[in-house]
Amino acid sequence: MDDATSGIYSAVFVKEEGTMSSFRGLSEVIGAQELICALYTDGGGHYWHTPEAGGKVDRNNPTQVRRALIQLGIELIPAYSPEARGHSERVFGTLENRLPQELRLRGITAMVAANRFLAETFLPAHNQRFTITAGEPGGAFVPLAGNLQATSSAFKRTGPPARTTPCAKRVWSCRSQRTGIVTTTSKLVSGGASIPRRRSCCLPRPALWINGQPLCV
Repeated sequence: MDDATSGIYSAVFVKEEGTMSSFRGLSEVIGAQELICALYTDGGGHYWHTPEAGGKVDRNNPTQVRRALIQLGIELIPAYSPEARGHSERVFGTLENRLPQELRLRGITAMVAANRFLAETFLPAHNQRFTITAGEPGGAFVPLAGNLQATSSAFKRTGPPARTTPCAKRVWSCRSQRTGIVTTTSKLVSGGASIPRRRSCCLPRPALWINGQPLCV
């Protein structure tokens, strides 16, 4: 949701909110608009690691979502209470009240059909009714300089200087490091004794693209 206009750029029904659903929403927003400057979220575990329940987030231990945003130069801002995100909480309340009734009236019970209705019917009507004009002219989106979306080209809109972005499969993926052991053998001149030697190396795990297909990082 755009805090300045109340417009909703992306919404989707999922079985459980998490890293991949966040990647999907972010990729839809950036693909349709441009790069955002900041994202204001709750303390969900897919956004932040929080050592103690109700405590401060750990900024030195980024989640997969925050790692992706850091790659894109987008600031992630934690909210420590629902009141801190009052605007978005009110919008959530509107959606929670209206959507079940809209789906019931249309007899929609399957998630695929619900997401189609959400994208094609509900959101356009919602934005037409509730979107307001921002208090200041212009926008805070930053044009893309690169092909972040696999299916879209670089944006060529006027505005702030373009921000160079890494390719999509390096951003919208879960990445981690694993330690492998490489064993080498040394032979002594006087015999055939083998001396194993250990060495650590980083082995990238295949990235997970948002549609579930593995891509090598």
